[in-house]
Amino acid sequence: MQSKWDQYIDGRRESCPNLDTAELYPQFQDAFISRQRVEVTGPIFGTRRGYVGITTGWRPAFILLHNSISRSSPDVLGKDETITARIPGKYR
Repeated sequence: MQSKWDQYIDGRRESCPNLDTAELYPQFQDAFISRQRVEVTGPIFGTRRGYVGITTGWRPAFILLHNSISRSSPDVLGKDETITARIPGKYR
């Protein structure tokens, strides 16, 4: 049986056969699937909270959406960043 992540990627590949998943780092996959609010720490932006989303296109990347009414741009999540905490509750 496939994981939810594998099912998601297979669905994306159906619509985009040239899909390149090189920028989809494994440390963010579970947070994206569970839609749980997380705290992310990295060397450039420090610590921040939000939901893990994903960009569209043939070479997607994980992004951190700060909150549901945020007017600022999301942050692209890189390989040097880690999830340091999971905040109770789910995406609304």
